[in-house]
Amino acid sequence: GETGVLEIEINTFTPGFDTFLVRFNEGKWMEQKEPKLLWTLKGGRNRIEARARNVRGILGPVSTLDVLYNP
Repeated sequence: GETGVLEIEINTFTPGFDTFLVRFNEGKWMEQKEPKLLWTLKGGRNRIEARARNVRGILGPVSTLDVLYNP
């Protein structure tokens, strides 16, 4: 793989699953339909947050992953 890029796979057991919501480094929440995504790290602390949303718009809990990257 590419230096400084992580492949992330998100899993959920959400009934009526619609989409994932993902945000990087406290940025804006974005819809992520696919469970796999590439995460390009910046130097220092990096954070990804993800949660599921079901077809009724109900949001699941936020899962967080912090990575310290020293290029």
